[in-house]
Amino acid sequence: MGLSIFERRSRLSRIVFHIDVNSAFLSWSALERLEQNPDSIDLRTIPSAVAGDVASRRGVVTAASIPAKRLGVKSGEPVSAALRLCPNLVLVASNFSYYRRNPLPFSRFLTVTVLRWSSFQSTKPFSI
Repeated sequence: MGLSIFERRSRLSRIVFHIDVNSAFLSWSALERLEQNPDSIDLRTIPSAVAGDVASRRGVVTAASIPAKRLGVKSGEPVSAALRLCPNLVLVASNFSYYRRNPLPFSRFLTVTVLRWSSFQSTKPFSI
């Protein structure tokens, strides 16, 4: 006997759990700055971006805050274009050694979540 429509759909369906960490560099830069000076402005609350060479204002935007995104600033665009859209944009340099240390708690959270989920599903992590 063949499978019912419900059985065929349930076997073919899958759930995609998408996590976008596009602004992770900016969030980590904000945390680093607040750790160094708790009285400083939180970069996540103002138009700000992690970008190439901050001193020369050259390079590309690696990550932008939500307020900067609302003004049209996009990841991957030249700093000069971002500054035309948002002349008061606060630029901060990347700090990859700090970024490498900080995804660990997030990665642990994902691992635990995926392990719980995969106990009854076939889970395949994928990154681009």
